[in-house]
Amino acid sequence: MALLQLYSKNPDFSWILSKNPEGDMQIKSLREGHSFGWYSKGRSDTYNIYFKDHDTQVSFGDVRDESDFSAEYIDTSRYISSQAYIKMLDDFLFSVVRKPSDKDVGNFESTIHLSMVDVVGLDKFAKYFPDFTFTLNPFSKNKKVKSLLVSTQKPIRDLICCVMAYLMMTSIKTNQLGWVDDNWVEKAFRCLNKIKAPIGVRQYFKVNLINSPKIFTKLKSQIDIPGVTDFKFGSTSMARHSFVSNNLSKDMAVYDFGCGEGAYFKYAKKLEQGLNWYYHDIDEERMKLCEKLVKKKELVNVVAGKPPLTSGVDNTPFVQAVMVEVLEHMPKEGSRNAIIDAVENLGIQKLILTLPNRNFNKYYLMSEDETRLDDHFWEPDYVEAVDFVKETLSEEDWVFDFFALGDLVLSQISEDGVVVEASSPTTGIVITRRK
Repeated sequence: MALLQLYSKNPDFSWILSKNPEGDMQIKSLREGHSFGWYSKGRSDTYNIYFKDHDTQVSFGDVRDESDFSAEYIDTSRYISSQAYIKMLDDFLFSVVRKPSDKDVGNFESTIHLSMVDVVGLDKFAKYFPDFTFTLNPFSKNKKVKSLLVSTQKPIRDLICCVMAYLMMTSIKTNQLGWVDDNWVEKAFRCLNKIKAPIGVRQYFKVNLINSPKIFTKLKSQIDIPGVTDFKFGSTSMARHSFVSNNLSKDMAVYDFGCGEGAYFKYAKKLEQGLNWYYHDIDEERMKLCEKLVKKKELVNVVAGKPPLTSGVDNTPFVQAVMVEVLEHMPKEGSRNAIIDAVENLGIQKLILTLPNRNFNKYYLMSEDETRLDDHFWEPDYVEAVDFVKETLSEEDWVFDFFALGDLVLSQISEDGVVVEASSPTTGIVITRRK
């Protein structure tokens, strides 16, 4: 069972819902059960929706293991599924959003009550929507399951869209989504547009909901805020991968400094025959993970350790350094020294670098002092990133090319990418640092 109630002080409540308080109960099939919609007895200000499975069937089991839903029928916690509430709202109340009434105005208190929900990420979500009040009440001894009330003085359609957006986010976080088509995505962004969802929320849905470039292209006009955003398909992580893949030189070996768990090893196959992808990380546990990955994937040209010190000598290959998702994890001067060490001591002729852009953080409701991850020591803005690279490597010896990675919001980019190449590749480049 699952119970949802919508209450409103708007005197035209039943008109807005297009449901007659004197009418019969509505009954609809919903997956393996039925849902029921009716007004509370003697009240035209409260509409109830109830869902129940058939006795031995489960409609909203764990999508990660759908092998035997029927075995879960005694587990009432399955009714906390956000998907169940999404379907109930969609079947009975979404017409309020699709065909808004001119009587659906603000300044009337309205509330949606979800009888029991699996609360995920509510505190963060609530910060993005200050016009809505989220109240949690205990449902049982299970601390994870709560009763949720969402209240507002905004129009009823906004309340429905806000609750739908939260439930959709919960579905994403709890892996309940299953297959998502363009109609599902369109409905999600219709809700986000109705409640003027902030950048951080829109980006989260864009990254986690849209799994097809085709769907993204089709719906981009609904995903973007005109004149404000220029969203790209995928995540910032995907943008970094494209950046590395597009800028690797096939005729140079690679030094993957700060390799982490080997996320970029797959690009070793792009190198010409005989060239190696060397990797190094100061974290021994990460190095062990990389070693296992290399063996599992049979990456024959991926080698632990630093490249030979003879790079570029006697026809040995020149080396390019990949420092992606690395520099921000060290103090600024440590990052500078890592670049200098790679060039002076390893004969690096090319560097592929990334740095998160601090100016984008405000769209995640972060303060000036906060960083995106707790282990980030610094996050420059674009100007600071340019100055950092050019103060570390002289323009007399190097050519710089700067790239915008990820989403663009009011001229602020999510991440900065830099490709630095020796102006004339030679053995043993001497760095001239800017005074």
